[in-house]
Amino acid sequence: MSNLAHTSSRMTSQEYFAFEENDPLKHEYLDGVIYAMVGATDRHITIALNIATVLHTRKPAGCQVFMSDMKLKVQLMAAEVYYYPGVIVSCAASDRNPRFREQPVLLIEVASHSTERIDRGEKLNAYQQIPSLVEYVIVAQDRPEIEVFRRRGGWAREVLKPDDALILDSIGLTLQPSDVYRDIGFERG
Repeated sequence: MSNLAHTSSRMTSQEYFAFEENDPLKHEYLDGVIYAMVGATDRHITIALNIATVLHTRKPAGCQVFMSDMKLKVQLMAAEVYYYPGVIVSCAASDRNPRFREQPVLLIEVASHSTERIDRGEKLNAYQQIPSLVEYVIVAQDRPEIEVFRRRGGWAREVLKPDDALILDSIGLTLQPSDVYRDIGFERG
């Protein structure tokens, strides 16, 4: 997410949706203020696509998998927020708004140097407020590192070793590092 607000005046969520329909850029919405999204790198897109593809082909019945074009609505006390997570998995039959999801069981962000602070701070704090969320995963794009935050673990940070499988309790699936980082090379240090 960009650090600069796109507009200085506050918008309602309905004005935000209308604005987004007529603007080629994506924007996240934080309690009336919109922020232009920065374009993703090929590594980011490849990793998100790898994960979404595996999840889509192996997801439990009734679950839906979306990549970064589906908004996530988060209600934070009186504030309404809309993010664009890298991958969303929602399994609730009641969570079928065509513009956004608000009852995910799994959220995955692909982090870069410019988004790590927001992914581990603002978004982690916001995502923990979603009652349906079981797991939040942050996947590094510049090194083979996967972090998992699980509700059942009190949202404690778990960092997987490079060869550790990513066990997703939320949907009963396991991803291997080769599933996540397929076609991604890392320089040896």
